[in-house]
Amino acid sequence: MTKCLQCARLDLQSRPQFSKVGAGHCPDDPTFKFVSITFERVCKAFKPAPPDTVAKRKKWAKEKL
Repeated sequence: MTKCLQCARLDLQSRPQFSKVGAGHCPDDPTFKFVSITFERVCKAFKPAPPDTVAKRKKWAKEKL
């Protein structure tokens, strides 16, 4: 199980109106264009983001969500 917040493919910057409510764009999800960044899921396309990126995202999410 993983969270999209930890994935290198997650895009939080192109649509700030969605990221403000905890959703990010996933180019690899065939059913949803925007996914919850905190929901735990199994994803075959998961690619770990660099640790510094994950740390920045977690800090941002804690402050903004």
